[in-house]
Amino acid sequence: MSCGPAARVGPAVQSVPVSNSHCRSAFALSLASFVLIIASCILLVCLSSAAERWTGRRRQPRVLAIVRDGELVEGHLMLLHRGGQVCVDLWPLVQAVPPTDGAAPSCSCSTATVTPARS
Repeated sequence: MSCGPAARVGPAVQSVPVSNSHCRSAFALSLASFVLIIASCILLVCLSSAAERWTGRRRQPRVLAIVRDGELVEGHLMLLHRGGQVCVDLWPLVQAVPPTDGAAPSCSCSTATVTPARS
């Protein structure tokens, strides 16, 4: 059984059959790497031209983050690498929205569902 068209081996690309267990192991390693990268980042949101940290305990006022590189977008939640570089803009998947009128914004995740087209 194969899990994909080919596996990369050495400097050239060669077609090599890959078992499902190899695919699961590769996926688990990729997922673990992704989690480690995300865990090493800081969640922040740009509100009123200030980069507020949204990780750790919630404090009023929120602690500001130091951004050394990257572009901030007002109202967007972003991941900031510990070195101060903006890694990724999470909008529209994760948004800073107030839960009620007049409340402070909080984190909200998109829960869109995809329905296959019928022919």
